[in-house]
Amino acid sequence: MKISRQKHDFDIESITVDSQNPGTHLLILGVVHGNEPCGLLAAEKIISECEKGERQLKNGKITFVPVCNPRAFARNVRETDENLNRVFYKEPRSNSYEAKIAPVLCSIIEKCDVVLDIHSYRAQTPPFVMNDYANNTTNAWVEALSLHNVIIGWTDLYPEGGGTLDYADECGQFGLCIECGQHTDETVVQTAYTMMDETIAFWKIGEKLTDEPKQRPLDIGLMVKLIHRPDETAQLIDGMHNFMPFDVGDVLYTSEKENFCAPFNGFIVMPKPGAAVGKEWFYLARKMRDI
Repeated sequence: MKISRQKHDFDIESITVDSQNPGTHLLILGVVHGNEPCGLLAAEKIISECEKGERQLKNGKITFVPVCNPRAFARNVRETDENLNRVFYKEPRSNSYEAKIAPVLCSIIEKCDVVLDIHSYRAQTPPFVMNDYANNTTNAWVEALSLHNVIIGWTDLYPEGGGTLDYADECGQFGLCIECGQHTDETVVQTAYTMMDETIAFWKIGEKLTDEPKQRPLDIGLMVKLIHRPDETAQLIDGMHNFMPFDVGDVLYTSEKENFCAPFNGFIVMPKPGAAVGKEWFYLARKMRDI
């Protein structure tokens, strides 16, 4: 195996572990959001295993970008100017720091075959995978992971693209985004490591070193609606959390202008209690088995 490191603009570093045999080129992204270090820590573990000879790659190669957003990571904030995972375009569409670093990352994506984007979440949540561009290949990849919760339908809410997997799809590549749990949970790094390990095995790049039991059947949810926070008086109901179920007519937030009630039976995805007015607040989803 050959291990090489490359410095890019904006202090972005990539590390490539090459089996020096033909095969899939897997790209693993970490710290797209600066306060989500699990991808970095899991990547460092796998790179170390390769350096020590504890992990052997048989086919293809893996490129790691352990820290995609260096400035936000240095400040331990989600973003410096705007959400990097909404501005992933080859040509910057604003003058923000994130818009400027996105083309560097796009150039790295272009050289790979498969993208795994690793994230964590602000609150306690079970891990889940976002299969944005679902097809037979990504569905089989999801089946190979030891996860229970799957979310689809993201692209219907963001038709303009701007995410890592949107750009990967533009390049004709396969991709998954995995939320591995709460930022500082004691299990989040191990989950990120397991997702990387199982992905390496699925793409026949190397042997799997973990042995997590698969959680079946998969529970698949379809993203249906994005709710933005309407005004300063708007407050989420007490206890709202990720994957919280609701019934049609249940009150989901209150404000001076209205009580917003659920328009269908479903569940909550990624609520953000501290969201600013006009920003993404929470998502409504439905179980595929109920559709």
